[in-house]
Amino acid sequence: MKAACMHLALASLIGGFFGLTASAQPPVQPAQKTDVKVTVVEGKIVRVVDKDQIIVRNVQDKEVTVYVTPQTTYQITEKGGAFTDLRPDTNVAVYYDSRDNRYIATRVVGLQMAEGEIVRVVGKDQVIIRTPEKKEITVYVSPQTIYELRPQGGGVITDLQPGSNVNVYYNIQDRQPRAFRIFLPRRK
Repeated sequence: MKAACMHLALASLIGGFFGLTASAQPPVQPAQKTDVKVTVVEGKIVRVVDKDQIIVRNVQDKEVTVYVTPQTTYQITEKGGAFTDLRPDTNVAVYYDSRDNRYIATRVVGLQMAEGEIVRVVGKDQVIIRTPEKKEITVYVSPQTIYELRPQGGGVITDLQPGSNVNVYYNIQDRQPRAFRIFLPRRK
């Protein structure tokens, strides 16, 4: 029991660091009920059900139901947020634990999406994107940024080439757009 509590505490601590355990792949189910797997689903909120569920259409175009608890934290804006701030069509990253065949949200982060052409990469931590409206946005990357720039997934900042079209999920931290995930646009 003590080991299970320590695992849960460690998982919660890890889940608190933005993007540290992010995975673009579907979650792995725990081997036993006492195991906890911290992961993240990102996408657009389809609907909010009652006061304890959100349905998210993930980046693989599948609906995922995530349950919230009183312990769930929210970062919908730079100042925080609450369950009541969740609305359909809002882009989110939901950190969750897999328990009892349910996804239990530990943290919900509001995301914005920028899509457009890469203008340039500045140093090792900035990407400038020009949107279709000709607005330039500088997003900052970190070691936790997820890249999906190759057909099989993955990538690094040096894969970002001027003229390439990308989508970026980001949130605002310390008044700066911080890239959560940079990925190729879906082909229609």
